[in-house]
Order: sequence, then structure tokens, then C-alpha cells
Amino acid sequence: MPAILTEPHYFPCIGQVAAIVRDGSVYFDMQSRFVKQTYRNRCLILSANGPQSLTVPIMNGSNYLPMSEVIISPDHDWKRQHLRAIRSAYSSSPYYLFYSEKIETLLNKNHERLMDLLLDSYMLIFELFKTSVLFLRPGQEENLSASYTDLRNLFSPKVPSTCNLKPYSQVFTYKFEFVPGLSVLDFLFNCGPNISYLTTI
Repeated sequence: MPAILTEPHYFPCIGQVAAIVRDGSVYFDMQSRFVKQTYRNRCLILSANGPQSLTVPIMNGSNYLPMSEVIISPDHDWKRQHLRAIRSAYSSSPYYLFYSEKIETLLNKNHERLMDLLLDSYMLIFELFKTSVLFLRPGQEENLSASYTDLRNLFSPKVPSTCNLKPYSQVFTYKFEFVPGLSVLDFLFNCGPNISYLTTI
């Protein structure tokens, strides 16, 4: 079966989501190593001051551990900070009221492992897009076809987005030119469940 092979990200960029939607199934490499300053524990939103990084704090010593072993640090008030930043950036967007409660519910769940938070964020994203995606679990590697698409380490906050994104209306269009490479949250709040857009990337 066609599938995407990738490491999971925190509210991933729209390019990765589009690739998963096109193939219809995804296998997350649970044993990929955690690397700092990647999308594994951060996402980018567009604030009034430009792109803003939201980072999930993790326990010291997590660098290069398997993703399945990384624990979220309990010593930071990051959930409130993320929700406040999202509200500030998108409260005037067309779909904020449709999605904000579900995102708040997700973030306020008691996730101990980073991987559990990431997987829940993917399931919520595809629920909001009203599309079905098959999540291949560990032990289901045999379901990956020989022609699977390996996107591991393709999307990075250190590298400009190479996705062929058609500009869509963003909240701060009056201040900035179109900003690509943002979290899929930016697209959802601005454009809603416009699944046809994802299939054109």
C-alpha cells in the first residue's frame, strides 16, 4: 500500500500533512531519534510580529533518545503559553471559533510522553479536515509498499519550505507577504477543512 514514512511533528507543517493526505496512510518512525531545534517538539504559527515558534519542553537528556522515550517536562507552563499565543494569532481568523475548543482540549490532556501528544495532534488534524488517514502502527511495517515515500528529516525549521504552496489568505496579510512553511494550524484557522487545497501541493 502507498504510504508516507516520516518522524512525527508537533502540529506539523502543511507540506507534511498534504503528503500524508495524498497517500492516505502514514507510518511514524517511533525509533527515530529526538533532535533539538526540529519540528519534533515545535511548530510555527504566524503572530502579529511574524512567525512565532511554539516549543514543547522536554526533559533534560532527551537529545538523540528514541522518540518513543522522550518525556515532556512538567516544569513549564507551556500549555497556557501555547494556547495564549494561538488565541492572540488567530482569534480573528474565520475558523478560530470552530476549532479552538478542540485544540484546547487536546493540549490540556495529561500527556506524559511527547509521542502521545504528537499522535493525538495528527488524529485531531485529520478529524478537523474530515478525511480518513490510515495510521500504520509499530509492527505493521510489512504493510509499507516497496514504493513508500520517505519524508524523514525533510521538513525543518532551519530550511526554507520547498513545498509548492499556493498562497492562501492569512490573518496578517496586510502586514506580511504570504508566509509558507507554517503549522497546519495556520491553514485550518484561515481556510477551514479545504481538503482540495492539500491535494494540489
